[in-house]
Amino acid sequence: MDRHQDHITLAFVSIIKSVQNIFYLFQPVLGISFSLSLVLHGCESLPCPDGCFTETLNHSVKLAVQKPAEGQITSIDALVFNNDRLQRIDCYQRFETDVSQTINVSSTSGNKLLMACANTGFSLYDWQIIYTPEGLKQMKFELEDEIREFPVMSGLTYFTAGENNTNLSPLELRRVSAEIVLSSLSSNFEGRAYEGEKLRNIKVYLTNINVTSPIWDETGIPERYINHGRLNLDEIARFREPSLIYQEIEGEVGKDTITPDIRLWCYPNTCQDEGIGTAFTRLVIQADIQGETWYWPIDINRNEGEGGNGVHRNSVYTYDIVIRRKGSADPDTAISTGDIDIKTDIREWNEKDEYSIPF
Repeated sequence: MDRHQDHITLAFVSIIKSVQNIFYLFQPVLGISFSLSLVLHGCESLPCPDGCFTETLNHSVKLAVQKPAEGQITSIDALVFNNDRLQRIDCYQRFETDVSQTINVSSTSGNKLLMACANTGFSLYDWQIIYTPEGLKQMKFELEDEIREFPVMSGLTYFTAGENNTNLSPLELRRVSAEIVLSSLSSNFEGRAYEGEKLRNIKVYLTNINVTSPIWDETGIPERYINHGRLNLDEIARFREPSLIYQEIEGEVGKDTITPDIRLWCYPNTCQDEGIGTAFTRLVIQADIQGETWYWPIDINRNEGEGGNGVHRNSVYTYDIVIRRKGSADPDTAISTGDIDIKTDIREWNEKDEYSIPF
């Protein structure tokens, strides 16, 4: 009988401890460049060396989310680590709330590292395998699951919990993805046998797309490609938003410039050399001229002599294109500089000063 009572007591204590460790914070989010203000309801403690909190403190963190305007937040997962040699997990919290000024992060006292992820869609259980910052590198996201309005983002900041000051620790959330923009398009076949012809049945898409990326990856080495060498509609159909990598332009395009403002996404690809398993990501314009289909594949940020080394996270690559003659017979054969005029603007999503690269 005594043994049975002990089991009941242990079970009761275990339930109380679990209830104390689990919390939810629910509200929607808006914003462009902003900070957050949350009321802290609790803290979920993932396994840590000392097993429990001896002192729990709140620390305010200023959260900046950069442009573009469509970037909003549905949730933020915040993980606080001890900023020491072991860097073990101290506290985990999930925030789902309105945007205002700051977020109040709980932790024990001392030097801390805060790593935050937004819009991942991961469950609370997915984060339970994280013990150190290195463990976050195992958390990967698939481009097929991205939503344009709520891009996956991550960022980190350092702070000292327990200090009596009013300084806010800045936390900049940066997108895992890059954006490829076709800003304007026209065609001019002056001097060709087909002068006066226009582009018809126009399709714009990316090929050799890296669609798997760790949330904290800074290497840019592709893990999984789709649209490898050409358009694959079956692979595109798996996307929650196929327009992220494939769009069409209605009507015809001639000398009059159109501004379709097509925005496509991909994950980083900075592999140094092109070969088997290391293809460069390309922007492809596909169109018909005189009933024949032609392709104009453009290597993204691979301009020799201009320091272009591929696609980086949180970057926007904007193209203004004039097509001057028929392109390639397939979408994986590079075009020559005489086929097309390209003006490229490259910037980070945080609206730093742009610079141009002539093609």
